[in-house]
Amino acid sequence: MTEAVGDIAASLLANTTATINGVPAPLVLVTPAVLQIPYETAPVAPSAPGIFTDATNNSMPVGSGSAGQVVTLTITGDGLVSPPLADGATSSPDTPMDQLLVPQLPVTVTIGKEPATVQFIGITSGNVGITRIDFVVPNDAAPGLQAVVMTVGGAASAAANFTVVQAVVQ
Repeated sequence: MTEAVGDIAASLLANTTATINGVPAPLVLVTPAVLQIPYETAPVAPSAPGIFTDATNNSMPVGSGSAGQVVTLTITGDGLVSPPLADGATSSPDTPMDQLLVPQLPVTVTIGKEPATVQFIGITSGNVGITRIDFVVPNDAAPGLQAVVMTVGGAASAAANFTVVQAVVQ
Protein backbone atom coordinates (compact mmCIF):
# COMPACT_ATOMS: atom_id res chain seq x y z
CA MET A 1 0.00 0.00 0.00
CA THR A 2 1.27 3.45 -0.91
CA GLU A 3 -0.35 6.62 0.41
CA ALA A 4 0.23 10.26 -0.38
CA VAL A 5 2.03 12.19 2.36
CA GLY A 6 0.45 15.23 4.00
CA ASP A 7 -2.42 17.15 2.45
CA ILE A 8 -1.07 17.05 -1.10
CA ALA A 9 -1.92 14.11 -3.33
CA ALA A 10 0.68 13.09 -5.90
CA SER A 11 -0.07 12.53 -9.59
CA LEU A 12 2.46 9.64 -9.60
CA LEU A 13 2.23 7.16 -6.77
CA ALA A 14 3.59 3.57 -6.69
CA ASN A 15 4.48 3.90 -10.38
CA THR A 16 0.78 4.56 -11.10
CA THR A 17 -0.93 7.49 -12.78
CA ALA A 18 -4.59 8.18 -13.51
CA THR A 19 -6.36 10.66 -15.73
CA ILE A 20 -9.92 11.93 -15.78
CA ASN A 21 -10.99 13.21 -19.18
CA GLY A 22 -7.31 13.39 -20.12
CA VAL A 23 -6.28 15.44 -17.08
CA PRO A 24 -3.81 13.90 -14.58
CA ALA A 25 -5.64 13.12 -11.34
CA PRO A 26 -4.12 13.37 -7.87
CA LEU A 27 -3.72 9.99 -6.17
CA VAL A 28 -4.38 9.44 -2.48
CA LEU A 29 -4.00 5.66 -2.21
CA VAL A 30 -2.72 2.91 -4.50
CA THR A 31 -3.01 -0.80 -3.71
CA PRO A 32 -3.33 -3.83 -6.00
CA ALA A 33 -7.13 -3.54 -5.61
CA VAL A 34 -7.74 0.19 -4.99
CA LEU A 35 -6.96 3.41 -6.76
CA GLN A 36 -8.26 6.33 -4.67
CA ILE A 37 -8.51 9.92 -5.89
CA PRO A 38 -9.99 12.86 -3.97
CA TYR A 39 -13.78 12.93 -4.38
CA GLU A 40 -13.74 16.57 -5.46
CA THR A 41 -11.45 15.72 -8.40
CA ALA A 42 -13.88 13.54 -10.32
CA PRO A 43 -16.66 15.13 -12.34
CA VAL A 44 -19.86 14.17 -10.54
CA ALA A 45 -23.42 14.55 -11.79
CA PRO A 46 -25.77 16.46 -9.48
CA SER A 47 -27.76 13.23 -9.10
CA ALA A 48 -27.68 9.65 -10.38
CA PRO A 49 -30.76 8.04 -8.86
CA GLY A 50 -31.22 4.32 -8.45
CA ILE A 51 -34.05 2.26 -6.95
CA PHE A 52 -33.14 -0.65 -4.69
CA THR A 53 -34.47 -3.88 -6.23
CA ASP A 54 -34.48 -7.59 -5.49
CA ALA A 55 -32.97 -10.25 -7.78
CA THR A 56 -35.97 -10.08 -10.13
CA ASN A 57 -35.90 -6.25 -10.38
CA ASN A 58 -38.90 -5.70 -8.09
CA SER A 59 -38.73 -2.41 -6.20
CA MET A 60 -37.77 -2.66 -2.54
CA PRO A 61 -38.89 -2.79 0.17
CA VAL A 62 -42.37 -2.94 -1.43
CA GLY A 63 -42.93 -4.35 -4.93
CA SER A 64 -46.70 -4.07 -5.22
CA GLY A 65 -49.66 -1.99 -4.16
CA SER A 66 -53.16 -0.93 -5.12
CA ALA A 67 -54.38 2.43 -6.36
CA GLY A 68 -54.48 4.95 -3.52
CA GLN A 69 -52.20 2.90 -1.26
CA VAL A 70 -49.09 4.49 0.24
CA VAL A 71 -45.98 2.39 -0.45
CA THR A 72 -42.26 2.85 0.12
CA LEU A 73 -39.28 2.93 -2.24
CA THR A 74 -35.68 2.83 -1.12
CA ILE A 75 -33.32 4.80 -3.35
CA THR A 76 -29.81 6.17 -3.58
CA GLY A 77 -28.02 8.74 -5.72
CA ASP A 78 -30.25 11.70 -4.89
CA GLY A 79 -27.41 14.23 -4.70
CA LEU A 80 -26.76 16.89 -2.11
CA VAL A 81 -29.04 17.04 0.90
CA SER A 82 -30.57 19.75 3.02
CA PRO A 83 -29.54 20.63 5.61
CA PRO A 84 -25.95 20.07 4.45
CA LEU A 85 -24.12 17.18 6.09
CA ALA A 86 -20.55 15.92 5.88
CA ASP A 87 -19.92 12.95 3.56
CA GLY A 88 -20.51 9.69 5.41
CA ALA A 89 -22.43 11.33 8.28
CA THR A 90 -26.02 10.64 9.27
CA SER A 91 -28.66 12.41 11.31
CA SER A 92 -28.98 11.55 14.98
CA PRO A 93 -31.46 8.84 16.05
CA ASP A 94 -33.64 11.39 17.85
CA THR A 95 -34.15 13.58 14.75
CA PRO A 96 -37.90 14.16 14.20
CA MET A 97 -39.25 12.84 10.87
CA ASP A 98 -40.05 16.35 9.65
CA GLN A 99 -36.42 17.40 10.20
CA LEU A 100 -34.67 14.51 8.41
CA LEU A 101 -32.25 15.16 5.58
CA VAL A 102 -33.95 15.63 2.21
CA PRO A 103 -32.60 15.94 -1.34
CA GLN A 104 -31.97 19.51 -2.50
CA LEU A 105 -33.20 18.63 -6.00
CA PRO A 106 -36.87 17.95 -6.84
CA VAL A 107 -37.94 14.29 -6.77
CA THR A 108 -40.75 12.63 -8.75
CA VAL A 109 -42.08 9.07 -8.96
CA THR A 110 -44.08 7.50 -11.79
CA ILE A 111 -45.81 4.12 -12.02
CA GLY A 112 -46.42 3.03 -15.61
CA LYS A 113 -45.75 6.68 -16.62
CA GLU A 114 -48.52 7.91 -14.30
CA PRO A 115 -47.30 10.52 -11.77
CA ALA A 116 -47.43 9.45 -8.14
CA THR A 117 -47.84 11.80 -5.19
CA VAL A 118 -44.77 11.78 -2.95
CA GLN A 119 -45.93 11.95 0.68
CA PHE A 120 -42.56 11.65 2.40
CA ILE A 121 -38.92 11.73 1.42
CA GLY A 122 -35.97 11.61 3.77
CA ILE A 123 -32.76 9.93 4.81
CA THR A 124 -33.64 8.16 8.03
CA SER A 125 -31.12 8.19 10.85
CA GLY A 126 -28.42 5.56 10.68
CA ASN A 127 -28.51 5.44 6.88
CA VAL A 128 -25.83 7.05 4.73
CA GLY A 129 -26.80 7.66 1.11
CA ILE A 130 -30.05 5.68 1.39
CA THR A 131 -33.29 7.61 1.04
CA ARG A 132 -36.84 6.51 1.79
CA ILE A 133 -39.69 7.71 -0.42
CA ASP A 134 -43.32 7.11 0.53
CA PHE A 135 -45.67 7.64 -2.41
CA VAL A 136 -49.32 7.06 -3.32
CA VAL A 137 -49.97 4.53 -6.09
CA PRO A 138 -51.78 6.62 -8.76
CA ASN A 139 -55.49 5.93 -9.31
CA ASP A 140 -54.86 5.88 -13.08
CA ALA A 141 -52.09 3.26 -12.89
CA ALA A 142 -53.05 0.21 -14.96
CA PRO A 143 -53.27 -3.09 -13.08
CA GLY A 144 -50.43 -5.57 -13.53
CA LEU A 145 -46.68 -5.29 -13.87
CA GLN A 146 -45.61 -1.66 -14.36
CA ALA A 147 -42.35 0.27 -14.45
CA VAL A 148 -41.60 2.48 -11.46
CA VAL A 149 -39.17 5.30 -12.24
CA MET A 150 -38.03 8.12 -10.01
CA THR A 151 -36.28 11.28 -11.09
CA VAL A 152 -34.08 13.59 -9.09
CA GLY A 153 -33.40 16.98 -10.61
CA GLY A 154 -34.40 15.67 -14.04
CA ALA A 155 -32.11 12.60 -13.95
CA ALA A 156 -34.14 9.38 -14.19
CA SER A 157 -33.45 6.07 -12.51
CA ALA A 158 -33.51 2.79 -14.36
CA ALA A 159 -37.00 1.30 -14.24
CA ALA A 160 -37.83 -1.20 -11.53
CA ASN A 161 -40.80 -3.57 -11.48
CA PHE A 162 -43.90 -2.64 -9.51
CA THR A 163 -47.14 -4.64 -9.64
CA VAL A 164 -50.37 -2.67 -9.37
CA VAL A 165 -52.97 -4.95 -7.78
CA GLN A 166 -56.73 -4.56 -7.75
CA ALA A 167 -58.03 -3.38 -4.40
CA VAL A 168 -60.37 -5.89 -2.75
CA VAL A 169 -63.75 -4.28 -2.04
CA GLN A 170 -65.59 -5.71 0.95
